[in-house]
Amino acid sequence: MFNPCVVIPYYNHPQTIVAVVERVRSHALPCVVVNDASNTESTEALTPLAADKDVTVVHHEQNLGKGGAVKTGLHWAHEHGFTHVLQVDADAQHNLDDIPRFLARAREHPEALILGKPVFDETVPMGRYIARYITHVWVWIETLSLQIKDTMCGYRVYPLSQVIPLLQRTRLGDRMDFDIEVVVRMYWQWTPIIHLDTKVTYGGPGSSHFQPLRDNVLISWLHTRLFLGMLLRLPRLLFKIGRKRAQAPEDWLSMQERGATWGIRITLWTYSVLGRRVCSALVSVIILYFFLVARGARSASRKYLDRLYAFSEQGQKSLGQRPGFWTGYKHFLAFGLAALDKFAAWMGKISLDDIDTREMEKVRDVVRGGQGVVLLGSHFGNLEVIRALRHDTDFTVNALMLVSNAARFNRILKEVNPGTDVKIIPVESIGADTAISLKEKVERGEMIALLADRMTPDSRHRFSEVSFLGYPAPLPHGPMILASLMDCPVYLLFVTSTGPGKYKIHCELFSENLKFQRKHRAEQLKDVLEQYAQRLEAHCEAAPLQWFNFYDFWANPSGKIEKSKLRIKGSGNEVGAG
Repeated sequence: MFNPCVVIPYYNHPQTIVAVVERVRSHALPCVVVNDASNTESTEALTPLAADKDVTVVHHEQNLGKGGAVKTGLHWAHEHGFTHVLQVDADAQHNLDDIPRFLARAREHPEALILGKPVFDETVPMGRYIARYITHVWVWIETLSLQIKDTMCGYRVYPLSQVIPLLQRTRLGDRMDFDIEVVVRMYWQWTPIIHLDTKVTYGGPGSSHFQPLRDNVLISWLHTRLFLGMLLRLPRLLFKIGRKRAQAPEDWLSMQERGATWGIRITLWTYSVLGRRVCSALVSVIILYFFLVARGARSASRKYLDRLYAFSEQGQKSLGQRPGFWTGYKHFLAFGLAALDKFAAWMGKISLDDIDTREMEKVRDVVRGGQGVVLLGSHFGNLEVIRALRHDTDFTVNALMLVSNAARFNRILKEVNPGTDVKIIPVESIGADTAISLKEKVERGEMIALLADRMTPDSRHRFSEVSFLGYPAPLPHGPMILASLMDCPVYLLFVTSTGPGKYKIHCELFSENLKFQRKHRAEQLKDVLEQYAQRLEAHCEAAPLQWFNFYDFWANPSGKIEKSKLRIKGSGNEVGAG
């Protein structure tokens, strides 16, 4: 049975309440207005509603807050035999033409909480907009999930079978904190949550009763309680989320490269306000969750660590002990902390004083002579730190990345750090024109930085298998071919962490001028990639937890096995594969 009604929490909105109720009643829905001790004028504005037998007005003798009014309406609906409550606000900011959409979705999913996901126009106050997304970040932490898109919109459908038992056993907030808390706690009890886009307009005849100081303090205290509640529920959350809602590990691990504009801005803002120390503590908890539920990434990490440990005595010495659970978690955590430092680098909070750049002197000499260079990096360490080189007028860096929204990244980087001289160029768009443009940059004495260790969809049939940590691994041809077209010196670049926010740049000449003969290009490419793999091995041995390829690095994307010779370091033997 599906038997819905509408609940409208009401406090001093005499200009809009009659029109809102009339719009609701045009959809033939019974309606209850909960008058939260409004003033005399506002209470008298409810008098015309008494003429409609399907409109009920419930009065509070004293003001309880919006949450208190909604709870009264939910209990009233349950006592009168309704199954669902559609909540709308009395200030006319909601698009009530969407009522049929909300109810249709609730009918299709009777156990689900249907939440409005606001689509704002230019009337939204910027302070409220930013504060809203700060709450989103906290909710993601409190639920260990990105599933909940918005908790503050008062346009929603409650399944009473789910929310009434929650209200009976838990004391929820009575004011603006209620909308947030009830969503998080319903998620904790595994109520399905569905979002619907809906337009929300600020201003107009209705006025919001949101009080910035009081309500922001209240919401801050709420998030403190919910965060502690999340920690108490951590084992159950990890177990059940791991089984039901675990997302592909690569989705999260590359999230910052594909994230929406607002997500990047909010993360940058949060870091700038809370600082690295507080963010590091939060990251350690979030990383633990992903380490436990991201089975594929955890397995890939363990394979890498095991192979490194077996590969050489230096690898064993660097790890200190045979890899286990704790080593794997530290590997994940190193990635999370490196991500924080990426944000710091974007904001200019990592300066040249935080980086040992002595090995860049050789590159500086080349650039001062008017000759650009190619920097070959990898998903090892934290290459974002080279953004700090903007303080050195000798360097202009063009970074090539597998990022389809590079223009968005460049725009945001300019917003948070107008002085940045690191430009992101998407590799998907590289063609003859782009290669010519890059060569012109090199001829102007600029640097081209690109990663050479990860396969892309375009490189599925253009790679060579080389020995990496004693096993054949595919490395793409594209970066080496592009480097050869630049007709300039090629350097290997590795940036390793030496402590919180501290880094050292390792820079070594790879080739004075990388060239391949057409007739022997395949063999020469493989030789060059083997040299690159050997240098990457050496840095992994020295800093094993700073390798950030959380997938099966050794998987052959073509499904074929290419004959190659494997090296087991220190054995003096070569083993044929194939």
